[in-house]
Amino acid sequence: RMLLALSAISFAPRPPVAARLPAGAALPKLIVFDLDNTLWTPELYQVARRVKAAPVAGRDVKLFPAAAAALHEIDTCDRWE
Repeated sequence: RMLLALSAISFAPRPPVAARLPAGAALPKLIVFDLDNTLWTPELYQVARRVKAAPVAGRDVKLFPAAAAALHEIDTCDRWE
């Protein structure tokens, strides 16, 4: 399971993407994300300039809502096992 704290993020009630695909549709075996400005904002080099300690999720770095929803689905939807 993911080590991200997604429980504090509210998700719009939508069926998982995997559930909306046709029966038998193949899912990728590997998903790669470009992290900065894809999953969160700001980019970490920008945070490093203004924060002396390690950045804190939710305060210094914010997940994009769609990225959080995608990570939540990958983590919780059985079809992604």
